[in-house]
Amino acid sequence: MLWAAAGGDLEQLKSTLDFDDASRARAEAILARLPEAARRQYATPSDLLALMVAGSVPLESAQVVARQMLSEDEATEYVRLKSPDGTTRQVGLTLQRSLEGWKLRVPPDVVDQMTRDSPK
Repeated sequence: MLWAAAGGDLEQLKSTLDFDDASRARAEAILARLPEAARRQYATPSDLLALMVAGSVPLESAQVVARQMLSEDEATEYVRLKSPDGTTRQVGLTLQRSLEGWKLRVPPDVVDQMTRDSPK
């Protein structure tokens, strides 16, 4: 997922995202409010989120620093990100095992961020 985000590989990035029912419903509500041209460009919540994330993670600045297995099918990976100005921050990414492999769970607060950052 980090590689796809850093490299701008939208299709690969979209394949790593997992929306639960609540997050998907909220994201679809955002998409429904977009102008028609934007809805054609961003047909699914994954389309919109992948575009927002692609290129925003410089791969050389991302380092997985810890993993916490919450269950056999769920884990949190803690990633340290270094910005160009040298500051660092740590984020927790929750991963869920699916039939297609491990996917990044998109939490409601990320959907809320889509509301603030979505194209107008």
